[in-house]
Amino acid sequence: MNLKFTKKIKVHFRKLGTSLYGLQCDHDIWVDLSKNTNPARTFLHELLHFKYPEKSERAIKHLEKRIWDNMSQKERYNLFRCLFSKKWDSTPMSKF
Repeated sequence: MNLKFTKKIKVHFRKLGTSLYGLQCDHDIWVDLSKNTNPARTFLHELLHFKYPEKSERAIKHLEKRIWDNMSQKERYNLFRCLFSKKWDSTPMSKF
């Protein structure tokens, strides 16, 4: 997986609405850890929204599945490390 970004992305952990697992807005990604989902896969999904803002949700889901299914265990581990190496941010989501 080779996703390179020119600007820093800030990761936040928040409980989101009932139908949201993650959310991407500007250079912020929110991941809901309270749901029974894979947070690294949610993070990947939101990174893809950031990288390809013109793509539909359906196209992003398809791309996410294709990338995730082809990732090695080491690549998945590194994605988890990237996600959880971020400092916990407790600032409120004032934009929403």
